[in-house]
Amino acid sequence: MLKPTAVVLAGLFAMAGCSSGEPQAVVTVTQSAPAATPATEETATPTATPSETATESSDEDYYPWPSSYTTLSDRQWKKIVRDPDRYAGKGIIVYAEVFQFDAATGRKAFLGYASNKDERSYGYWDGDDTTAFVSPDKKRVRNVVEDDIVRVKAVVDSSYSYETQIGGNTTVPMLYIDKIEVIGSTD
Repeated sequence: MLKPTAVVLAGLFAMAGCSSGEPQAVVTVTQSAPAATPATEETATPTATPSETATESSDEDYYPWPSSYTTLSDRQWKKIVRDPDRYAGKGIIVYAEVFQFDAATGRKAFLGYASNKDERSYGYWDGDDTTAFVSPDKKRVRNVVEDDIVRVKAVVDSSYSYETQIGGNTTVPMLYIDKIEVIGSTD
């Protein structure tokens, strides 16, 4: 019988301008119970030690997705950017230009310049709040590439801090993607 023992969110990914590293996915760690030794045998061989296996988690391991998502005012978005931990679990609609979605971020996470509204102007993106976006599965983001402009229904998770390539530290909001739509490109 398998027992879930933990859901682990390891170092999300090495972000733009940060140290290198392989992205980690959310995984459910399970532990197998040792096989029962028959009671009638006095010389039973020892059983194997419990082994740990990791399987990719389902959507439910992230959040119960909200039934509705809030369109934010400029002020509401600034408050989330300033203190994402305070708004954890809130369903929001954001727009972003994807600026890093590569081997460093992995196939299920990307960095974007996010805003509470579509900030396109004369073919350029004007939003500037760096945000980490994480998808529960690669299927949701398979059509997204760098320079895409996306509309995202997401759940605020927390703040995410990482070390930059020049040795500084940056903290950004981290959002879990429920639905994502490519609405344009700056390319």
